[in-house]
Amino acid sequence: EVSEEQFCDFVAQTEPPMPTDRARVAYRRFAPNGLPLRTFVAALASFLRVAREVALTEDFEGKSVGKLRKLAVGEVVEAIGNPKEDESLGLSRLRVRLLRDGAVGWATARSKAGAVYLERAPKPYLWCAQASSLREMMEDASRVTAQLIPGDVVELMEGPHEERLGSDRRVRGAAVFEEAVGWLQVSGRNGGVLAEIKENVYKCGEAIAMTDVADFSSCTMVRRIEAGEALELLQEEEVAPSEGGSRRKFRACQDGREGWVTVQGSQGKVYVRPASRHYICSQATPVHMGLGADAPVVRVLMPGEAFAAFEEPKEVSGGESFKRYQVRSTKDGAEGWVTSGLQNEIQPWTTTYKVLRSSPLTTAFAANEAAEPVEVVRLIEPGEFVEVAEQPREDHSTGQLRVRCITLRDQVAGWATVREAVGAGSVVLLQPAAPEEARAAAASGDIAPTTPIAGGGAAPSTPPAGGKGTKRPWEVKEELDEDAQRWKGQKGKGKGKGKGMDKGKAKGKGKW
Repeated sequence: EVSEEQFCDFVAQTEPPMPTDRARVAYRRFAPNGLPLRTFVAALASFLRVAREVALTEDFEGKSVGKLRKLAVGEVVEAIGNPKEDESLGLSRLRVRLLRDGAVGWATARSKAGAVYLERAPKPYLWCAQASSLREMMEDASRVTAQLIPGDVVELMEGPHEERLGSDRRVRGAAVFEEAVGWLQVSGRNGGVLAEIKENVYKCGEAIAMTDVADFSSCTMVRRIEAGEALELLQEEEVAPSEGGSRRKFRACQDGREGWVTVQGSQGKVYVRPASRHYICSQATPVHMGLGADAPVVRVLMPGEAFAAFEEPKEVSGGESFKRYQVRSTKDGAEGWVTSGLQNEIQPWTTTYKVLRSSPLTTAFAANEAAEPVEVVRLIEPGEFVEVAEQPREDHSTGQLRVRCITLRDQVAGWATVREAVGAGSVVLLQPAAPEEARAAAASGDIAPTTPIAGGGAAPSTPPAGGKGTKRPWEVKEELDEDAQRWKGQKGKGKGKGKGMDKGKAKGKGKW
């Protein structure tokens, strides 16, 4: 951990330097229960979000030949240097690292005209909604280095790298037989081919007989080929009967029967012509109403049936995909890659948590009654929301995952259990709220205001432990060098009730 003295020495060397007395007050407010090194390092990192589309370039000058790619609005980057002014262009430029793919380059942060391209953003974290494996490399076959448990929070280092599983491919058109119109599935999710385009497909323009042999004098009729039927050419050689014209051997796509069909009659009339963009089904193949993954099936074509395509095949919308992230555990610093698939195992972390099960809110981090008495402030109930001060930490005496928080209903501060001890009986009691739930809680006006720490991460400080909840929001004020007595309770005369430092005097005696 970073000690108070180390913290004071560090901030004394910053520009401008922070006085020791202010640094001590800040440390005690910011980390009343200790400051882990990883938390301190994360607080110093600076992250930005792309507010306007801007180019990432190899060099500071931003020459067109050195452009790497465009940064899309909403992308998150990490600053890896101080801003540098380009006086000739009136731009403030910054060297950054992209979280999406790890690319490094220069980007414009703002212009002298006031246009903002990069704006401050919180440090991104993820949390495990389900048990996940932490792997050494991105590939699924790489070695597993650790197991992440539901409730764990990890720091995002790179990603997401999005990959799509072998999704369906469909082509719009119409079945030659019965003319069912829709989207034919030409390949499955595993890449297997269900239907393929054939160059040897012909279409009958007028009803004509199919016979068992080419010679009219000795042939027997197999069946009548109707106008519009599709035929698959089986024999390239053309036979010219003595009566004139030409005949070729085909397979009827409708029922698979084979025989000889007149292509051109003795008077020059053409009965069968080559057909372009026709698929032949190699197995039972569905025709869907639309391109979406949940589009209903109109009809199933049997093996050998033909389908006339109107356009080129397309990927099915809504197909299965997964994301890979490079992460660092906030518990032990273990690094590796995790995968989030259909079950959404890995999700963005937020500082707003939703209570899933009743649990006690205590005044101290440790919840081991065998080691020391546990003072309970109150029970937090299912459906409540709390705002956390930092990422959860593991209580090694109990194996529980604990977090500092303040309830949004009545702004009572304390420590809550996110997850019971790891094992067969491990139960998640709190989890990060879904974005829509967090927005709804914010809209209700119950969210306690927080002050982002350096680097953008929302980590409000916690009131001193040992008492009941306070209704003051967690804030780190800049006026930390004020009289130290302002932090303590004050005696005073006057009517009415005062709130903390803002009202000064209050009747009676109390602690802030």
